[in-house]
Amino acid sequence: MWAAAVIIQRSFLSPLCKIPGPFLNSLTNIPLSYNTMSGKYHKYVHRLHEKYGEIVRVGHNQVSISNPTELKRILSTHDFPKGSFYENMPSTKTAIVTTDSELNKIRRRQLGNVYSLPSVRAYESKVLAHGALSLISLWDSQMKQLPGEQKMGTLVNFYYDFHGISFDIISALGFGKSFDILHTGDTTMIERCRDALTAEVTQAYIPFVEHLLSPFIDINRPRRELKAITKAAVLERKSDKSTFHVDILQQLVNARDPLSGKHIGVDLVAGEVAMMLVVGTDTTSNTLTWTILYLLYNPDVYKLLKEEIRSIFTDKNVPITYDMARASLPYLAAVIYESMRLHTVVSGHLPRRVPSSGAHVMNGKYFVPRGSEICISLYACHRNKMTWKNPNKFDPERFMGPDSEDRIKDVLAFSSGVRVCVGRNLALVELFTTLANLVNKYDFSLPDEMFGRYDSVDNIPGEVYFSYAPTVPDKDCWMIVSPAT
Repeated sequence: MWAAAVIIQRSFLSPLCKIPGPFLNSLTNIPLSYNTMSGKYHKYVHRLHEKYGEIVRVGHNQVSISNPTELKRILSTHDFPKGSFYENMPSTKTAIVTTDSELNKIRRRQLGNVYSLPSVRAYESKVLAHGALSLISLWDSQMKQLPGEQKMGTLVNFYYDFHGISFDIISALGFGKSFDILHTGDTTMIERCRDALTAEVTQAYIPFVEHLLSPFIDINRPRRELKAITKAAVLERKSDKSTFHVDILQQLVNARDPLSGKHIGVDLVAGEVAMMLVVGTDTTSNTLTWTILYLLYNPDVYKLLKEEIRSIFTDKNVPITYDMARASLPYLAAVIYESMRLHTVVSGHLPRRVPSSGAHVMNGKYFVPRGSEICISLYACHRNKMTWKNPNKFDPERFMGPDSEDRIKDVLAFSSGVRVCVGRNLALVELFTTLANLVNKYDFSLPDEMFGRYDSVDNIPGEVYFSYAPTVPDKDCWMIVSPAT
């Protein structure tokens, strides 16, 4: 009787029954949870949107929306706080994860200047030094070590190289020193960060997993170790009165809430640094990875990009800064935004709680009751055929021309509204400076063994756990780098 009552209530009496979707999903969240935990959430939900439209019931209390205007409305207000997924994470007091709207407002006031564009411009020399220039130094040295007849090109795995520079940049800015992972090859800290992130996400999906596994494994040990390392860096910086530092760590140590005048405590600064290290490395490096893959598999686009950059910046020994790139390279901007549209690295399950009064969505056509969650499905949003012409085609031209700014506003790779990504300016500086300098300095080509493996980037296997990444980078992320001709 109880099971029958649940079926009747969820499938026929709930206000959500008016929202289209698979019948099974109206009864249970199991299909959604399975696809989310297996890294397939993005494509699973996209298929449902292609079949049912811009709003889909993906679980008994879960609704997904792919309309960018509606998503921006939801994200524009604190009325739709982050959902239960985030509440189960251990790092609930950081700016990125917190579900508490008031705490989020405090954190954003405290962090407002840390990631502002003027502040990031002050850090840019370190972004260049540990990013594009560091990678250029590595690739040049690799070419010099080759036998004479092979000096014109070297085989590189750009996935690992981009992760190296992203981690080195974040550690230089957040710890006050780079771990120099790109040149040493010591990935211990990267692995610790990934283990910490895995623990966070696993507990978000399965809140009781820590207690379940505690007799066998301490899944939160990597997170505590990372927190201890970051706390030591914070304490060392706070005790250093002799040097003027221009980096994120110093900004965090100095940060105050402009309303209350309160500083962020040592533990909270350490938490923000740890979260920045964990989140900031994968997101930017994977965006660089997918962008290079799009250039390799779209030679016409790559040719146009090379021509734009090399026709303007003829001296390859002068680094291209962010402001130089933004002012002179509109096609590079178009390539970056098109890559972020098609392969939004944060494409996972991003639930928002519905207000206690419920919410009317899609111009009032549907009512979503309290206790439900709305999924922010960016992969489906960015491939919505109602918004984008030829949505699955890599076409940077859609971001060129008089309406390009309006098009860019529909790319929600950094979220939108009150919870927009605090690190977006830093990410954009890294993306623009890295791609502009590398494309200006080198020619890229696929190795012979890669030809014919895939006919498009969409066919390269990728998974979303936290960040959308190639499933097998050891196989799919190689290219030949040679001096620009």
